[in-house]
Amino acid sequence: MVTDFRTLDVSDPLQQRGRPPDGGEPARFPVLDSDRPIGILTRAELVMALQQHGTDVRVGDVIRPDDEYVDAGEPLEEAIQRMREQSRTALPVLQHGGLVGLITLENVGDLLVVQDALQRHAAAGGDPAPARDERRRRAGTPVRFDRPWRSDASRWVA
Repeated sequence: MVTDFRTLDVSDPLQQRGRPPDGGEPARFPVLDSDRPIGILTRAELVMALQQHGTDVRVGDVIRPDDEYVDAGEPLEEAIQRMREQSRTALPVLQHGGLVGLITLENVGDLLVVQDALQRHAAAGGDPAPARDERRRRAGTPVRFDRPWRSDASRWVA
């Protein structure tokens, strides 16, 4: 889950994000209406809105409201399945109605790569914790969002 992100408010003009994001900029911006998440403005939607409307239009005029989100206590596997079924690359993660992060397919891919590396390390006689986590996963104990995991691979917690 990405926990370091920039949000936009529906009343913000696109000039808040007026320059197209480059490689170092986020590709998705959660959009809030009075601190209530209403959707995600993607890089493609931002560029299209800038082409069609310029920078003076409000974010709320170009965002498609969306009720889809992931609850922080929801099992990771269920969230991934919903994202795949709905062809989503990202969903907001809410806890008690408040935005606490974004889950992206890139995040999940990174997490799986890190977990695989840790499992291989454990299988080679390293730290047994990843192997224990794999046994829990296979036993049906879900990985949940209520413990933070970040896209910085050196700080993963799952």
